[in-house]
Amino acid sequence: MPRFKLKITRPKKRAIISDQAGAAEKRKSPRVDIETKVRYQVLGHPSKEVIAQNISAGGMCLLLDRKISPRMILELEFALPGNSEELINTYAEVIWQSNSHTGIKFISL
Repeated sequence: MPRFKLKITRPKKRAIISDQAGAAEKRKSPRVDIETKVRYQVLGHPSKEVIAQNISAGGMCLLLDRKISPRMILELEFALPGNSEELINTYAEVIWQSNSHTGIKFISL
């Protein structure tokens, strides 16, 4: 299985993004809405396949069907939409979870 290195440059200043209600939110990297399958594995457990809702240079939002603790380390494997040939393998840390939405931060990419 070929390894793919993804290089995403981060802006030096935080992006300010406004939602539809007009509330401003500060982020280091803007998010891009996607719908792609992600295989994740909590180290030492069987892997599962879920859907990613969005991605940025720093992480992504996964739709999980179970509770997972913040600071948990996940191993990820996914392809970016339009590039199903090359899989991205990386590790991420769980930052937050609200219902099924789970925010993760890439540790290595």
